[in-house]
Amino acid sequence: MKRVIFICAAALLAMACSKNEDFGVQVSNDTLDAFNDQFPGAKSVMWEKRGVYKVALFNYSGEKLTAWYTQDGAWCMTEKNLTESSAPRQVVNSFKLDEGRAGTSIGSVDHLQRDGIEDIYVVVTGIDGNIAEYYYSEDGIQVKTVAGEERIYDDYRNEIVPGIPSQVLTKASEQYPNARVMEVDVIFPGIIYVEIIDNLVLKTMEFSLTGAWSVTTWEVSEQFVKTQAPEVYEAFRELGYNGNTTLESVNCCETPTSIYYWFTIDSNGNRTNVKITEDAQNIVVD
Repeated sequence: MKRVIFICAAALLAMACSKNEDFGVQVSNDTLDAFNDQFPGAKSVMWEKRGVYKVALFNYSGEKLTAWYTQDGAWCMTEKNLTESSAPRQVVNSFKLDEGRAGTSIGSVDHLQRDGIEDIYVVVTGIDGNIAEYYYSEDGIQVKTVAGEERIYDDYRNEIVPGIPSQVLTKASEQYPNARVMEVDVIFPGIIYVEIIDNLVLKTMEFSLTGAWSVTTWEVSEQFVKTQAPEVYEAFRELGYNGNTTLESVNCCETPTSIYYWFTIDSNGNRTNVKITEDAQNIVVD
């Protein structure tokens, strides 16, 4: 008798929440309405709960898709699995032309459409514990790499755009009118990182949690500094870093008030940072 009462109570609760459930997942009417408006006529729909999201797995126009929604029915992301032949050619070519991946086979390519930012393509390689993911824009610019051991979840929930102040994306478009926003990450206790592609260059913008822009950083080559900012390069060379030192990286940094170059140097395991303003008048070594 107790079992019958439990089943009836569960059924009443389910009907109060939704008429479309799978394996006990309760889906709100707002979520169902949003899903049906976005994918009318979807077939073989199954719902899952993943963290704070409700996720629909379904067939639509002959393709298998996965769509993510918030609890109040706001669409967040849609996933589509592609083959190597159906993925954008520039994505596949960029992956294969990388010198460090010679002979690496592509397992699959996942296409992620997300609310408010550009689509991204994820090239997946390896099996079991050796999986690696390479993230690209549609035109083949690599945004990041995620190794299997770095993954927190076995799905793409971390690629969903988090809630951020509206002025963050507004500032990105004002500061870099040609930029495409590829990623947004909130790092506590107080930094928002926005990855953009500006004139084919991958840049990282940093904001406070209130939406104030602090700096944009992008990697450049030593040759770039030598030819495009010769005064900076000369000032750097005059510091005498040579012999047992290795120049690990050079970044160009733009703030609301200045532009400077950031050289990272390794000397027998000891790292030194050198920052030189674009007019070569201010040098900071730490």
